[in-house]
Amino acid sequence: MMVSECARCRARWFVRRLMCPKCGSEEIRAVEVQGEEEASTRLLVTPAGLPESYRVRLVRADNCFYLEMLNE
Repeated sequence: MMVSECARCRARWFVRRLMCPKCGSEEIRAVEVQGEEEASTRLLVTPAGLPESYRVRLVRADNCFYLEMLNE
């Protein structure tokens, strides 16, 4: 899965941002992380603008947890 990483302090997060929430740098890059799926579920009631149903999973990678929306 792809996550964002700060080029300056190497902080990582899943939600795309224009600036690092830890150090304020604007040098953000996308990096791929490998992890293990801890849990998953299918959402059947979704917000407007999203598919009628979709699957999300919780992935543990680099001692962090990331929530990923899967396109099926």
